[in-house]
Amino acid sequence: MMNSEPQSSPVNDRRELVPVGTPRATARRESARFSPPPSNGRITPAFILWVLSRWFAVAAPVALILGGAGAVVSWMAFKPKFEAEAWIRIEDRRPYVAFPSQEESKRFEKTQVETIRSPIVLSKCFSQPDIAQLPELKAELDPVKWAAKKLSIVGVADSELFRIKFQGPNPTNAAKICNAIVDTYLNHHLGEATLEAQKMIETLNRLKADRVHELERMQERVRTLTKQVTGKDIGVVLHSKQEKPVVSPLASLETRLSDVEVERQVIEVQLEAAQQSLEREEEIAVPETTLEQVVANDTDVVEMTATLQEIRAQYREYERVSAKPEQLDAVKDLTTRYKATASALAKRKAEIRQQGAKEIQAGLLASRKDKVEALTEELKQQKMLEQLLHDRLQAERAELEKNGDQALNLEFARNEMERAEEVFHRIADRIMALQTEKAAEARVSILSSATAPVEPVTTQTKFVAGVAGVLFVLPFALALLWELRVRRVATVDQLQDEARLPVLGEITEMPIRSMLPGRRADARFERQRSAFEESIAHLRTSLVLNDDTSNLQIFAVASAVSREGKTSVAAQLATNLAKASNQPTLLVDADLRDPDIHQVLGVALGPGLADVLSHKVSLEEAIVPSAIPNVWVLPAGQSPVSPHTLFTIDTYQSVLEALRAQYRYIVFDCPPLLSASEALTVAKSADGVMLCTRRDVSRVSQVRDARDRLIRAGAQLLGVVLSGVSAKNYAARYGGYGYATVVSETSFGSTDG
Repeated sequence: MMNSEPQSSPVNDRRELVPVGTPRATARRESARFSPPPSNGRITPAFILWVLSRWFAVAAPVALILGGAGAVVSWMAFKPKFEAEAWIRIEDRRPYVAFPSQEESKRFEKTQVETIRSPIVLSKCFSQPDIAQLPELKAELDPVKWAAKKLSIVGVADSELFRIKFQGPNPTNAAKICNAIVDTYLNHHLGEATLEAQKMIETLNRLKADRVHELERMQERVRTLTKQVTGKDIGVVLHSKQEKPVVSPLASLETRLSDVEVERQVIEVQLEAAQQSLEREEEIAVPETTLEQVVANDTDVVEMTATLQEIRAQYREYERVSAKPEQLDAVKDLTTRYKATASALAKRKAEIRQQGAKEIQAGLLASRKDKVEALTEELKQQKMLEQLLHDRLQAERAELEKNGDQALNLEFARNEMERAEEVFHRIADRIMALQTEKAAEARVSILSSATAPVEPVTTQTKFVAGVAGVLFVLPFALALLWELRVRRVATVDQLQDEARLPVLGEITEMPIRSMLPGRRADARFERQRSAFEESIAHLRTSLVLNDDTSNLQIFAVASAVSREGKTSVAAQLATNLAKASNQPTLLVDADLRDPDIHQVLGVALGPGLADVLSHKVSLEEAIVPSAIPNVWVLPAGQSPVSPHTLFTIDTYQSVLEALRAQYRYIVFDCPPLLSASEALTVAKSADGVMLCTRRDVSRVSQVRDARDRLIRAGAQLLGVVLSGVSAKNYAARYGGYGYATVVSETSFGSTDG
């Protein structure tokens, strides 16, 4: 094989070596300057700058369009919102006149806050005629849900104060609705509290009357025992609460039992009142206006109402054109349809009214049920304690009776009667406390009613600026999220840390001559060319001088996907190997699906490797010399079948053996590993594989997938090459040391550097 003298170096003439790592139609140059995107998905200032530099040309026009459009639309659609605010106080403990309460308020506060925004209060509030006729409420299909969204209840720090805030389009109406909600809630709260207290007083009075009969029985027993012991019939009277009770050996135990018994009876009274409240489902009044709105918004009701209107319109038309419309068959059919539809409509309305009332009642019933369950559990615990104390008292009495007499029985009877008297007095005290505390101040009070706000929540300028700002930032935010998701390769450190691969070298961007020639442009081009040549030479040197790779003959340059610079790296590596060794070097285009080597080195596409593997031509006929000394090319050729079927083991291995005997170095340009199955065959048959990545184009996840496939296939993976590095960054990382360039022979002499 003979090769001709080189006409021009691919490094010296840009036209003969196009960077295949970028699309051919728009061979754009990667211009991002900020290198380090985050490792492991972290956002850093450097990463944000990198995203901005990469996406600015696309995101900036979109951001300007979106921001401008958003500003115009928001300016036209802006409707001011006014927020009215009322202040209330929910006290930690219930206010009292003479009898303080020990009840804590944490759960009480949460219950009251949820009650304010519940349908129980809002429905009752909006049933008021002056509130129901407000335009804001009439415009809504479901005013209760609408108001619940506009209503907010905020606690002030860790205090008893709460702010009730309501937003609306009209400042006067917003204040009116806010005050109506607060007033309705307070009336509801006071009514519930008063009703509960009244029920407890009635139950305690009944219990007090029952205790009178129990005391009379005990007094009769004490009288009988007293007569047996003393022989005298002494009447027994009810002791007053101020009288000092007789001290007995069991006094402390009896006192404790009395306390527990009183507490148990009080809990029973509370439970009975709560159960009665739970059974009073009919007492939960449902606003008529709310039910009418629910009925009017039902789909079936709307359709049937429209049908009735249509029937009436048809009937009026028959009346207009006929003297006796009632005798027409069509009118009779309309009458039948009208009656059937009206009956179905009435039935449907009744069903909806019943269902709506149940849903509104459900909220209050649920809270009442929770209270009944809590009191039931508390009563159960109290009964267990009472039974335990009672059993202990009986055991103590039995122990004393073993050595006692009739007088001791009298003492026990008196103690039991006194304990019953103590319970009786405590019940009376409880009734007095409830009756007295009915006059106490409410636990919830209004501190400040809502007034019509003067200024809206936000001005039109701020609203428009906010919308425009969000839409302007949106494209950049989407670009940031996209880059976080794809995680492109930017630095060799990222490849080492995340892809877990050794880096063989960095290849700078292809030098491009400026369209505007000049001394500075020529000098910049020479610096870029020098950096490019040095980066290729560094890659070749690291392979040749390394003890593990110096004896390798076949190199495969692969990539995870297309347009990652593998073809450019393969061509430049083969050229540099041939120049440095002055030995025959073969560049093989094994990418039969999308070949590029023939364009890079200016040779014909075929015959080539595909023709050799399909036995159409011999190897000697397919290999052609290039314009570069010692560099021969085996182009891809045209594959008549799917490329992966051509790479059979026997045929391909025989081609490799023939090539090994003729060339010192053989460089394969492989197809993308993740999209072409034959790439693994080519890679495995090579002595070493270089995985090529392109800065700001390759994705870390794809590089890892390609690495894993090569390892599983048994290929000898040498490391990774990062191409597309800017000459400026390369010089900053490794230092710049190029050749002095003769810019003008008339002005400058040749200088060795």
